[in-house]
Amino acid sequence: MNIVYITALFGIELKYKVKTPIEMKKNIFISNNPDHIKPYLKTESLRAIGELEAGILYSGKPFIFQIGHVLVKDQIPNETILFLREVQAFHIGLWLIRDCGVNNELAFGVLQDELLVHSNGLTIYNVRSDGEKKTHVIDVNELQDAIDIYSKHLGGAHNTDIPECTLFQAGLSRTGIAFYHLQTARSSEDLAIKVAHYCTFFESILSTSTSELSHQVSERAALLLGRSKMDKIEIFKGIKNAYGVRSRIFHGERVSKKQLKDISKVSIFTDKIARMLVNKLLKDQDLTNMINSVDTATIETYMLNKLFSN
Repeated sequence: MNIVYITALFGIELKYKVKTPIEMKKNIFISNNPDHIKPYLKTESLRAIGELEAGILYSGKPFIFQIGHVLVKDQIPNETILFLREVQAFHIGLWLIRDCGVNNELAFGVLQDELLVHSNGLTIYNVRSDGEKKTHVIDVNELQDAIDIYSKHLGGAHNTDIPECTLFQAGLSRTGIAFYHLQTARSSEDLAIKVAHYCTFFESILSTSTSELSHQVSERAALLLGRSKMDKIEIFKGIKNAYGVRSRIFHGERVSKKQLKDISKVSIFTDKIARMLVNKLLKDQDLTNMINSVDTATIETYMLNKLFSN
């Protein structure tokens, strides 16, 4: 049975009208041209989707759709979730170019051979690091860069089972743990909580012990990401400053007046460093493999060599 999955994107605008659907992965497309989905949405399907949702899909806003096939109708709920996870992975690709708050809400699985429309959603919401609700306006080059990152490096999890009690069980890699904290940070509208979760993201990647944790993480981030002495100092001080915010709110204190004044700058900075770190991991498979190894001594030796080189 042929089926089309579709979801509208919010918080993003393309500078141009797409003439031909842009294929991001096999059978997954992005467009802002309603003509590209009208053949898949019959009148009866539009009624099932609802006037409000259909109006958004036909409004000229960007949307993502996937052309698929199912053997039985019981597959549709799980396949819709897998489609939504791919859409979320593309959101990460957009963020890896520059900070944004691009989201989607409901996705619809529209059966083509008979009238059946399934809807589903994921409770994930992305918020800009400054907390502002600005539309992410992109041109064709930036869109293609995001698609390249998504198609080469990112994808939705293919297991639809939810682990019992917690995701944090044996078999989950350090980078898997880190990406969970990254998403939690990006989903937070409270900037202090956002900063705190970015710090936890840094720890998941960079720490090997709880001793002098903020110094350890700040130093290692500076060593990995700083190109010059001044870069390294800025990164070191910036993450230490972020830990000052985290320490207060995680230990029952309030953010100080001075910290409150600068909280947006701290959030923007930690978001930038997180983006740099993820991009570095995506481009350096050897580094990623080392981070994910169970041998923390190897990580410590690597960092010491970076610290005392030259």
